[in-house]
Amino acid sequence: MGLNPVSTCSQLTSVEVNFERIDTICKDIHDLLNESSKHNSDPPNVIMQFNDLGKALIESILPEKIRNDLRRYRDNETLFLQICLDEKLAYIPWELMCLDGECLACVFNIGRKIRTVYDKSNRTAEKKSLPFTMQIITNASDMLKKPEWNLRRFVRRLMRIDLKQFGYFQVPE
Repeated sequence: MGLNPVSTCSQLTSVEVNFERIDTICKDIHDLLNESSKHNSDPPNVIMQFNDLGKALIESILPEKIRNDLRRYRDNETLFLQICLDEKLAYIPWELMCLDGECLACVFNIGRKIRTVYDKSNRTAEKKSLPFTMQIITNASDMLKKPEWNLRRFVRRLMRIDLKQFGYFQVPE
């Protein structure tokens, strides 16, 4: 969408998801981030826990067909992934979803396009289980040479931040 004049945009699919499971996984990720931020080191099990939670999250949200499409895009060195979603899905840590042991943020440059509702007084109640759309926006050269190193760097930086002050990764009540 304006990032590259020769970009290709292809809609993958719309899916129904189990939000109770997703909320539980997001809460576990939130707890792990908060626990990790209290320590000033990089314990090896934190990376494994992030990978396990990221794998559980991607398996809960994306069906096998989409995961296979993402693998194909990754193998073709597609760099940009734009996720178009409803504001109710913005709390999900999409960047930390793991595909074959790699976080999506280490494989793709991820952007979020969030649809918001401006006039909440006239808003009709929407169910959280409505399908959402994910799109691959453009293909470019490979910029992430060392995804595991980038993930470790990302986790070390997150561990230094008190995430409660920002309210990130909070699961809605």
